[in-house]
Amino acid sequence: MVAGFAVLVSLASAYVSVRAYRDSIANEILDQTYEEFNALGELRMNHWETAHLADIPEEYERSCSMIRRGLGDIDDAKRCELLVKERSFAIRIFSMFEQVLYQHDNARGARDAGRAQFLDEVLGYFTGRLLLNPRLVYYWLPDGGGLRALFEPRTREYFESALSRSGTFDQDRDADPEGPYGLLSEELVAKTDSGLV
Repeated sequence: MVAGFAVLVSLASAYVSVRAYRDSIANEILDQTYEEFNALGELRMNHWETAHLADIPEEYERSCSMIRRGLGDIDDAKRCELLVKERSFAIRIFSMFEQVLYQHDNARGARDAGRAQFLDEVLGYFTGRLLLNPRLVYYWLPDGGGLRALFEPRTREYFESALSRSGTFDQDRDADPEGPYGLLSEELVAKTDSGLV
């Protein structure tokens, strides 16, 4: 009888330990996710000229307009600098998405329903809102910025499947090749393509 009671106490203790561990992991993921989004907010404040990348599609054009006004007329050297910063920021956003996707897959594999559900909601925000940002769409496309090549096949498959499921996505309509900075001059593009710059 005492041995049976000891086994029950051991099982209850193990259950409580596993539950506490899962709760601590869930809280850690929640904190980490919000820290990443807060870091994006900091980037937006410190680098206002790339803030449009962290906008949902409904706010994108408003941000681009303000950035254009704030920058005024810019030459190709400044435009190149801004494009490099913009591309780096886009990579950061796609990397955040990839990290959340792998955390989600891990949570599902561990059968942690609560964590998986939270991460599924975060993925929904990425694929249903943030990554539909016209400039991010452009940067993702192979004939645009080509950033999709930097990410794992699982990430590409998940994102592109979400785009096709949306039923409203049209890359020609939804991708912005110019952003707030406009296009480089044809002369600079020719020099860049020929390796002279």
